[in-house]
Amino acid sequence: SSDLDWLGSLVRISGTPVQRRTWNLSAIWSVPTADGEVWLKCLPPFLGHEGQVLEALSDLAVPRLLGRDEHRLLLWPLPGRDGYEATVDERKKLIDALVAIQRTTVHRTGELLAAGVPDRRWPALLALARAVVDARMPDDERLQALVDDSDARVDAITACGLDDVLVHTDAHGGNARILEGAATPIWYDWGDSAVGHPVLDVSVLERPETPSRDVLISYWLDTWKHACPGSDPRRAWQLMRPFAALLGAVVYQRFLDGIERSEHVYHEGDVLPCLARASALVTPAG
Repeated sequence: SSDLDWLGSLVRISGTPVQRRTWNLSAIWSVPTADGEVWLKCLPPFLGHEGQVLEALSDLAVPRLLGRDEHRLLLWPLPGRDGYEATVDERKKLIDALVAIQRTTVHRTGELLAAGVPDRRWPALLALARAVVDARMPDDERLQALVDDSDARVDAITACGLDDVLVHTDAHGGNARILEGAATPIWYDWGDSAVGHPVLDVSVLERPETPSRDVLISYWLDTWKHACPGSDPRRAWQLMRPFAALLGAVVYQRFLDGIERSEHVYHEGDVLPCLARASALVTPAG
């Protein structure tokens, strides 16, 4: 394929490439080379900014990027094990590692946006939320009120004192690798990442299958509190929850808009549950 031809222009392939993963949003190959195994990751164009993110975070706990070309990424293999079955203590380490990465991006949001990272700051997020509500659940009065009368809620969240950062938007344990001992975990799959409010990432813990949810939400918010003395992440989270659910709807609608019609079966059922959850979470902002 053209992807493997591109890879062959960068490294000397010494064996048969093996496709390790493929689904409608990405494909990953492991490829033996003269210098050891490498990974080739191929993405659709709307997730193609992952390469720019890995370049920007190259000195942090993210995959090591060897080369990129539009939708193609050449990576060193990731050490450790996936965090799907992580213990509570290991999940806390994952949160620590993610927040540490994000704190370094507070003053780099302009750079990241210029590199093509999607904008999910308030004006952009509200516009996208309005579009998906109007398209998929236009008769829900609570959602209409949420996006129409957002000023007071947004002002209250802003007053909580947390700056915009690079948000992962899919920060579940399976998108991180846990290393032995005290080594810092590695966060990967940054294709959904965006610039926005840091507590947006906390919403991943509200998925039904998440163990120790309340403990981990509390820990995550406390971690941001310690990172930003004087801030109020807990109040920000309570106010943000319906917007975080709306972001989920925006992400899934973006998938649908960017993939072939024949692939809609994978995500068609994801948008409405996010909208329903956002509606259920709407409470007064005062």
